[in-house]
Amino acid sequence: MLPLQIPSKTKKNAEARHTVEIYETSYAINKKNIHLKIVFLDNHAVEAYDNDLIVDVGKREKRDGEIHIEWERVAGRKGVILTYRINPDYSLTSIARAIDGMRKDLPQGKQQTFKRLK
Repeated sequence: MLPLQIPSKTKKNAEARHTVEIYETSYAINKKNIHLKIVFLDNHAVEAYDNDLIVDVGKREKRDGEIHIEWERVAGRKGVILTYRINPDYSLTSIARAIDGMRKDLPQGKQQTFKRLK
């Protein structure tokens, strides 16, 4: 996946943004180490990083005890919403994906858990 081009207004206002929470997970696919990080900002914005390169941005909302994030570029499509369960230890686990308003639960083997860092 190519690094995301951050709009200049986002770079310009970077100092004004405030990080609220950070989650991360690491795994390997085809012998390539993947280190994903999700950063929640105080304005409901979300940034995703792969090995410290920003790869996606989105917006989040909390609904029914779940976090719903509408990512800009998941699977090369706009408007994909990933749903995360908030675990007792405050980590997040991806549990569902919604495309064009149709929610589909992820099977156990496809779910990712992100450990809370901050």
